Amino acid sequence: MFADVQLVVFCIAGSDYADVCETPDGKFANKMMEGAKLFESLVSHPTFHGMDFLLVLNKFDLLDKMVESSRLANCEWFNDFDPVVSRHSWQEQSRANNCATMGQMAFHYIALKFKRLFFSLTRRKLYVALANSLDSDSAGAAFRYAREILKWKEEMPSPDEDTLNTTDMYSTDLGSYSG
Repeated sequence: MFADVQLVVFCIAGSDYADVCETPDGKFANKMMEGAKLFESLVSHPTFHGMDFLLVLNKFDLLDKMVESSRLANCEWFNDFDPVVSRHSWQEQSRANNCATMGQMAFHYIALKFKRLFFSLTRRKLYVALANSLDSDSAGAAFRYAREILKWKEEMPSPDEDTLNTTDMYSTDLGSYSG
């Protein structure tokens, strides 16, 4: 069924950290935690062994607004999120100084959490893109990024070729995302 699949696109709402859902056993759980469990089960499934994954963190616009009033640490997985913030108005200062907003820091943090989870399960790189709720251009950008990933994979030399290790340029650091 998935013989020709080269890339799995997994979407999760960045704003899910502040929401709960009912689990199949009738309990309530954090939606981000449930999404992470689903992600882990897909990544670990033998059908997807060796496949690349692109995580699309959707609803960035909602995350950007919510994180100001609803702490990211409300989700147990994100309890160590503790950015240094000035006493001055954060939004005004960050825009004036071209600094990252709290939402951007939260996006990077969430992406890093998923990247670490993916790496711990596969020893490979997870690609991450962001998208806004109602902005079709941002969804289009995420899918263009998916096409670029596939193109990069086609252009990579095979492991048996006697060349320099070009996989070094495909790092697992957080800097590799579409934004």
